[in-house]
Amino acid sequence: MTDSAVPPGSGTAAELARLQQSIELLRKEAELIRKLSRASNVDDLLEDILLHIRERWGFDTVGIQLMDETHQLLRGYRTHGVVLDEQARAHVAVDVPLDPRASVSAWVALRQQAVYAHPERSRGTRPSEIDRQAARALGLVESFIVPIVADGKTLGVVHFGVRRQRPPLSDSQLAEVREFMLGMTAPIRGVAIREALENSRREQAELAWLCRQISANIELKPLLPLLGEPPMAGGLFDGSPVGLPDAAESALACRHIQLPAEFAGMESAYAELREPLDGKDPLAVAYRTATTVQVTAAELAQWPPSLRNRFQRWRIHTAVAMPIRLGERAAGVVFAFRQRPGLNAERLQMLEQRLPLFAEQIRNALFYTDLRRREAEIVHATAEQQRFLDLANRLIELTDTEQIYRLITDDLLSWLPFDMAGVVLREQDRLVVKRIGVRDSTLEPLQRAWQDFYRERRFRLDPAEGATAFAYVHNSRVLIPDVSQVLHLPMSKMDREALAWMESPRTFLFVPIRRRREAVGVLWLISVRQTVELPEPDISLIEALCAVIGTAIGNAELYATVESQRREIEAALDELRRTQHQLADAKAAAEASAAAKSVFVANTSHEIRTPLTAIIGFAEMLVEQAGSDSEVGRSAAAILRNGRHLLGLINDILDISKIEAGRLAFDRIAFAPAELLRDVVAAMTLLAGEKGLYFRVSASTPIPERIIGDPARVRQALFNLCNNAVKFTQAGGVEVTVDCDPAAQRLRIRVQDTGIGIREEDKAKLFQPFAQVEDPRSRRYAGTGLGLAITRQLVEGMGGTIGVSSAVGVGSVFELTLPTGPLQGVPMQQPRFDAALPAGAEPAMPAPAAVRLTGRVLVADDSADNRLLIQHYLEQLGLQPVLVEDGEQAVAAALADSFDLVILDIQMPGMSGLDALAALRDCGFPKPVVALTANVMSADVQHYLQAGFDACLGKPIDRRRFGETLQRFLPRAAVSDAVKPADIAVLARRFAQDLPGRLALLDESLRARDWQQMAAEAHKLKGTAGVLGWPGVGAQADRIETLIRTMPDSPTRRQALAEALQRALDLVSSPPSA
Repeated sequence: MTDSAVPPGSGTAAELARLQQSIELLRKEAELIRKLSRASNVDDLLEDILLHIRERWGFDTVGIQLMDETHQLLRGYRTHGVVLDEQARAHVAVDVPLDPRASVSAWVALRQQAVYAHPERSRGTRPSEIDRQAARALGLVESFIVPIVADGKTLGVVHFGVRRQRPPLSDSQLAEVREFMLGMTAPIRGVAIREALENSRREQAELAWLCRQISANIELKPLLPLLGEPPMAGGLFDGSPVGLPDAAESALACRHIQLPAEFAGMESAYAELREPLDGKDPLAVAYRTATTVQVTAAELAQWPPSLRNRFQRWRIHTAVAMPIRLGERAAGVVFAFRQRPGLNAERLQMLEQRLPLFAEQIRNALFYTDLRRREAEIVHATAEQQRFLDLANRLIELTDTEQIYRLITDDLLSWLPFDMAGVVLREQDRLVVKRIGVRDSTLEPLQRAWQDFYRERRFRLDPAEGATAFAYVHNSRVLIPDVSQVLHLPMSKMDREALAWMESPRTFLFVPIRRRREAVGVLWLISVRQTVELPEPDISLIEALCAVIGTAIGNAELYATVESQRREIEAALDELRRTQHQLADAKAAAEASAAAKSVFVANTSHEIRTPLTAIIGFAEMLVEQAGSDSEVGRSAAAILRNGRHLLGLINDILDISKIEAGRLAFDRIAFAPAELLRDVVAAMTLLAGEKGLYFRVSASTPIPERIIGDPARVRQALFNLCNNAVKFTQAGGVEVTVDCDPAAQRLRIRVQDTGIGIREEDKAKLFQPFAQVEDPRSRRYAGTGLGLAITRQLVEGMGGTIGVSSAVGVGSVFELTLPTGPLQGVPMQQPRFDAALPAGAEPAMPAPAAVRLTGRVLVADDSADNRLLIQHYLEQLGLQPVLVEDGEQAVAAALADSFDLVILDIQMPGMSGLDALAALRDCGFPKPVVALTANVMSADVQHYLQAGFDACLGKPIDRRRFGETLQRFLPRAAVSDAVKPADIAVLARRFAQDLPGRLALLDESLRARDWQQMAAEAHKLKGTAGVLGWPGVGAQADRIETLIRTMPDSPTRRQALAEALQRALDLVSSPPSA
């Protein structure tokens, strides 16, 4: 049908017109869809949609928000149709939380339902604050918000807006818009995906470029400015100081700063400005917590005043302190700020994500910078060191402050490239200019003008007062490379008035003058002719010099006091030197005395132990042979008791000597305290029985089966206490109680007697060496006074304590506590101890050895008496002894014959026991060798064992230990009848028969002046002469040995030796009565 066939005005014509209009709309929408499908970005897409909806439905603006499901946000994406300023854009391009109450946009996105707002159709509704601000910024009167939904999922929302008054759209028109947006969903999604991919590619390219730039820059100077490049946050912030930790990590130092254009030239003034890391500034908080800190101008009340000053000075609206994270810690902090609102959260998040890219390289750059700095410092310091030292020495030598000021201001300008120098010092609560110097006479007018200007002016201690006060308060240098570039900026009134006197101010350096690291003033260095570029080493040198200046000024201020006291100090020093010399002499004398004492004690011990060997040994033989009931037996028992008493005294002297020399060592081994106490019972009951006393031991609480300590020293301490208790008790007895505190890990032992008691005034000296509480002129009790002193040292050396309580006429209680060591898992027991022996019981003598051994034993000892004694002991054990006199004979016999064991005396004439041992081992002698010595100090015994001896026996010989030692090396034999021991009378007769011949040997040695042989023979003779009935001969032999060893050869000594020998011969010619 043609148009002419349709009558005009008919209904069919109208319907046809509508169809043609619909077709045209569909054609335009299809054309729009094709065009949108080719759109490369959202801006082009929105522009095309805006043209279409403006023509069709009259909308002025179109905007789009896209879903961010990760962060549950509607991102403010694009707006077209209106030009927005910065403030309006901040309210429109805003991210909206996906909360229906936050914004109608969120409601539409979540419900997937469109919302139409028109003054005539939305009365009574109350929009959210976000919606009101956005509508106000866009100037909207009418809006239609439609969800973008694909496959049931919301992609975002589209905002259509009208900025003029008009009638509302009909429901059919709104339906057309919704239908239109259904067709736009796919193109919008496609364009958004393409733009996201393009953005991703751009971000990857930016990151690649950024990583290349970071890797290519190892120095901080080109590296840190990259933080402001577009790939980071170019344009997002107006300024961004960068703080990096100092070497001590106590403060953040400003290593780079970018300020708004209006503050250009001020950057260098903030170089190296330090922010303490323990402060409350956002920089410090962000570094410590490694988290971002955001501050707005409205929140300044809760932050330090320094931050408020920064906000005011730089007109900051919003600031963000972002850590440059390296792992879990911060490598530095960027303080980025904006002077206007509208901080884009997405770009801020991107910046936070990219900052860690710099962390490792910043650390490397800091290390590299430090290396370069050190290199430059070394090179520069070599050239400047002498000049600096000269000036420092001259400053220190000055005692007048005016001279110091003059030297500073004049001498510094002779080697630093500045024109003026000034010294400013603190006086009370102000900074005062002390002196100003200039390089040459052409600057003297400026010098006078400044001196007149500052004569009546003082700086307040406030950074706002100017650069001088700033440097002082912050105790940090301030360097302004070119003042002419910052004259247009705000500054203090005093600084501006002072600069008015200069035609062309250039470089200003303000350095704190420090004393003990605290600022006491400021040094000015000013250039008015040219800009000065100082390397870091030069500035560091100036800072070091300012420390010397502070010290010099302080010294000068104290000079008057020092001068007045100088003579007193010199006199005191002279006295001190004299005292030191006296102390040194006394120390040397004390050390020499201690050494001589140790030698004397060792020699005395050896000389006494050698004859004691024969005395105790032969006395034991006499008691065994004669029996304790005979006169001879009782006499021999008396000799035996006194010999052992003398041995105990020698042992006490050795112990106290070792204690005083600090050489007393303690073992830490496990032992049974009950067994140790039983040993005490066994010994002390006999001693107490001789005096008719009881001796009891009991445990008042369970005690551990074993503890950790030194059993030998514990036994020695207990024997000393118990022996004292018995000695000073005449009636009654001694009670020993033991208990344990497992929680405290302490064992307590109480020794209580019913003796004479101790006076209160005597307790203080009770534990002192050689101290005795009774009057020495009326002594009833024997002893050296060493026992309790040794006991106290032993107990305290083992970590224990000892104390005493006593009453005169009642008795005494000595209480000692000892550490037990850990007791966890150690069984506890309630031991019983054997009852005391009846009063009057006799002490038992060591029984002859019941154990029989087999083998041949070689014995080398220069004392014939000791050889006889050892022969007796060996024969009692069933052994076959072979006796020789010295080491050479021992080596020859051992290598020529077969022996199962060798006993060597250590100190023998000619070849000693040590030398004989070495010779035997060198020849491959395999059998055990036992040392026999009177040198029984622990260091000597350890030395012999380390030299190769298999065991060591001390003199006098302990018969039981002698047998136990030999049992370690020799096999047992069947028990048989004991070999009959040599009769003591036979030994005495044999000694008497040999005595003239031995004295003849002494006479031959005297005539031949063979002093070594004569001393050796005398040494052999003196040990046994007294035991076998010739005490006078023994005394003369001792005198002969003493004369040879102590006096140099001379007629006087030879005469004395002849007299001693003659007296011995006279005694032999008149033998002692039987």
